[in-house]
Amino acid sequence: MNFKKTINEFNFEFKLNIFEHTRKREYVEARAVFYYYLYTYCRMRLTDIVNEVEKSTGYRPNHATVLHAIKNYPIYVRFNKDLESRFLNYLDSVGGKNNRVAFIQSALPKLNNSDVDAVYEIVQTAYEEIRAE
Repeated sequence: MNFKKTINEFNFEFKLNIFEHTRKREYVEARAVFYYYLYTYCRMRLTDIVNEVEKSTGYRPNHATVLHAIKNYPIYVRFNKDLESRFLNYLDSVGGKNNRVAFIQSALPKLNNSDVDAVYEIVQTAYEEIRAE
């Protein structure tokens, strides 16, 4: 992964420098989305996130700060729907099978039972077709 490119893509999507030294809400939330992406979709460890951010930007968050942001991501998204739409726009723009699989995995716990059943039917049918080949 080209870390600087990923940072630039997030900066472009959120229309700000997410690692500017400020506690303004839009920056804090954008950083939370970035950390959430790295932790959930790229499966990076907290210390790796801290080290890569520092190496790429000079901004050194504490690992506890990163963890706090990741844990607060669902709260930020609940009260700021624009965050989730920007994040989904980012995922669409970078594409990739891993992003889609991770998105489905993270979305499943949020679905109700009938939605999970519908997803299950689709996946089961596709899997059976692959096995039949």
